[in-house]
Amino acid sequence: MPIPANITLAPASLSFTAVGQSEKLIPTVTDQQGNTLQNAAVTWSTSNPVVADVSTDGTVIARSVGSAEVTAVSGPASATVPVVVSQAPTQLQKIAGDGQTGIAGQPLPAPLVVEVNDAQGAPVSGATVTFTVTQGGGSLATPTSITDS
Repeated sequence: MPIPANITLAPASLSFTAVGQSEKLIPTVTDQQGNTLQNAAVTWSTSNPVVADVSTDGTVIARSVGSAEVTAVSGPASATVPVVVSQAPTQLQKIAGDGQTGIAGQPLPAPLVVEVNDAQGAPVSGATVTFTVTQGGGSLATPTSITDS
């Protein structure tokens, strides 16, 4: 019976821009002569399951911002893929404070509250939000804020 001598993974690295994104790694296992071993058993592990989790079929799921390594093992052969998870802000939702009216020169009664999310709808911490007055001639005491999800 042929013994796995090498394993390669495609793609060679993973980079996610949203928590919850996933991609399947495709392993190719070969023997000492370089012949592909069909249906070779592959086991998967992750160095940091808080950042990236891997299922038994090689699907990697982004769990939180950070980095990890996913390793595939078949017999004595192993291969590792670096995984980077970041969050790109793609959505902005108004939560509260929109449409207020007030007395000139006085602060509005309620704060402006928004939520910044990535492409999967997960909150993005540390994103800078800039507010502007578009109607009514008001002003902002603090025009920028950083999200704290």
